[in-house]
Amino acid sequence: LRCAESAATVLAEADQALRTAQNQGANRWALYAERESTTPAAGRSMWKPRIHSILDTRAIVLHAQPVVAASNPDRQLHQEILVRLPDEDGSLSTAGSILPIVEELGLMRELDRLVIEEIVSYISNKAERANYAVNVSAESLQDTDFVEWLYAQLEKIPSSQGRLIFELPEFRAVQDLDAVRTLATRLRSLGHGLALDHFGRSFVSFGYLQSLRPDYVKLDGSYTVQVENDRDNQFFVQNLCGIAHSLDIQTIAEQVETQAQWTMLKSLKIDGVQGYVVGRPAPF
Repeated sequence: LRCAESAATVLAEADQALRTAQNQGANRWALYAERESTTPAAGRSMWKPRIHSILDTRAIVLHAQPVVAASNPDRQLHQEILVRLPDEDGSLSTAGSILPIVEELGLMRELDRLVIEEIVSYISNKAERANYAVNVSAESLQDTDFVEWLYAQLEKIPSSQGRLIFELPEFRAVQDLDAVRTLATRLRSLGHGLALDHFGRSFVSFGYLQSLRPDYVKLDGSYTVQVENDRDNQFFVQNLCGIAHSLDIQTIAEQVETQAQWTMLKSLKIDGVQGYVVGRPAPF
């Protein structure tokens, strides 16, 4: 316990780290990183009224980060839409720090609806064609009413305007593969797609990829760190790319921060890269 802070503040920080770890899947841990400002971490009780207010006033902020071809940085594959929630002091909190609390409060469906409505409206009114990826919660996709609403929203997007790819964490997808396969089939019929995020974290057989056939799998960031020096990670990435490509599935590496990482991933046949070395998130 840090002497300069109250027990309530430290418990709030611990609560935030716990929920972040829980949202990552089984046997995971998370470290709370203290902000440079002196604003204390907002725990469940502090964020509950704030989240309700944000949803009621549609005050979310969307950023976008580019994903480019590993072999050609000038060829953009798509942009990933990232959600930010404004704090009371005007700063923005990332989804990773707040979504576990939103999920516990049972408000994921409301947040997902708001994000998708904003993106659909943007794409429908955009002059040129563009493709976007967006994360959607397993809780929402398990709700029949939400899924039917989602299909209705996607029908509003003219086929000439762009394509949405819905990213679902691999560890959640493998828990209900039949439902995810049905979702993927319907999305494709509407001209959109489905991808797996944080791939490789679940340590499950890749056999299900043959029937699911996602647009791409996004390699978990833990495999990117030190990939230029870690032979085990290189072996995993190379084999993953071989399996995915044999099924006509693209592979994307996230959290690519250095040119050395990019060069190694390219040699291992990764199709796309995302990270600060490509571009930082910017207002959508």
